[in-house]
Amino acid sequence: MRNETIDALTDYARRNADVMLLTADLGYSVLERFADALPAQYCNVGVCEQAMVGIAAGLALSGRRVVMYSIANFPTLRCLEQLCKDVCYHRLPVTEIAVGGGLAYGPQGYTHHGVEDLGIMAMLPDMAVACPADPTEAEALLVQLLDRRAPGYLRLGRNGEPRLHPAGTAIPLERATWMRHGTDIALLATGPILGRALA
Repeated sequence: MRNETIDALTDYARRNADVMLLTADLGYSVLERFADALPAQYCNVGVCEQAMVGIAAGLALSGRRVVMYSIANFPTLRCLEQLCKDVCYHRLPVTEIAVGGGLAYGPQGYTHHGVEDLGIMAMLPDMAVACPADPTEAEALLVQLLDRRAPGYLRLGRNGEPRLHPAGTAIPLERATWMRHGTDIALLATGPILGRALA
């Protein structure tokens, strides 16, 4: 899902020169395709997530649409005050792509787990939160978040999630999508766990 999302972002940024991608020294083997294609629209700010949010806010105030990329827990909990005060209160066009939500980075310990991020980000003013289940959802939701020109959060898995939707499926932002219809029970799922719910 990460690779397809960055491919979609690269295509979008080629058509929109105001898009800028920032990373806090993460995304190796994923972000190179963007950096190589659009070096003037890419910046690795180093291991300083709070500063990355401040840089993103400054770029957004200067007319850019900014995308930040990091592991789910780092650009959310560590940067909560900067996100709220610098980005959300000004309703700036900053979209955060967080990879490895939940326990996806399990072996690296709790410092790399992103378990509170969805709830916290959903409480921020004007923040649209999207947690795609597969690459089809990720690609569609990324474009909608960027077109919205307001704060956005796209939470990705990191385990090569398969496509669950057929090509051309409409994926609305902040609305549920029916996967199957039945008569006995209703199962609700968000994010990559949807693949297991359908099994």
